[in-house]
Amino acid sequence: MRTTPSYRPAWAVTALLSLLSLVAAVLAVPTSASADAASAGCYRVGDAQYAEFRSTVKQLKAKGELSASDASALDCDPRRASERITYEISSEPVMGTLASGCKSSTNWIISFSIWGAEAGKHNQSLSWCWNNTTKKVSDWGGPCGGSTTGWGTTNGWSWDGCSQNDFIPYTLGGSYPGGIHHKTEGKFTNSVPYTPAIYLRLEIWGHYAGTCATRYNNTTRQYC
Repeated sequence: MRTTPSYRPAWAVTALLSLLSLVAAVLAVPTSASADAASAGCYRVGDAQYAEFRSTVKQLKAKGELSASDASALDCDPRRASERITYEISSEPVMGTLASGCKSSTNWIISFSIWGAEAGKHNQSLSWCWNNTTKKVSDWGGPCGGSTTGWGTTNGWSWDGCSQNDFIPYTLGGSYPGGIHHKTEGKFTNSVPYTPAIYLRLEIWGHYAGTCATRYNNTTRQYC
């Protein structure tokens, strides 16, 4: 016995298709607070690996150390942090008198920043005794140091010590040692494999006349 095929009315088919479209639309709506970032194609939104980074970005923005646009860019994609690393002298040397015929040049600091916010710094000083009559220097010394900020640590950077800390006497005005050269290099390493280390260089020359000259990286600066 042949049965007659059953057909759904056109209105029923239309209603079913409308229901399926509604379900698809509901499933497509983001449900997290990071919906805007996710829809913008941001990198690993909500990933615990970048939680501290994104939190620090918000703090720096609140302090005014990061602009709203820069903070937004970094919050969206933390990998962009390495795009902007800059270097600057954050403190000039300060001359001081230790005793009769002895001087110091202290507070000589070079720093590196990530997107304008300081991440780490290297510092050195030089003390020496000078004699303009004999045209010689003596009793020289001085520290070499460095550190990272919370922002630098968040980006994986850490202070790795002074890879160079040399006192080099040299001839000046026909006299040896007529000057002393303190040459230092601070090293910063990153926890991310294959990330090149950052080296910050500082140099001070102390002269027998009690004056000095400075240089950072390859830029010579005024007499101090």
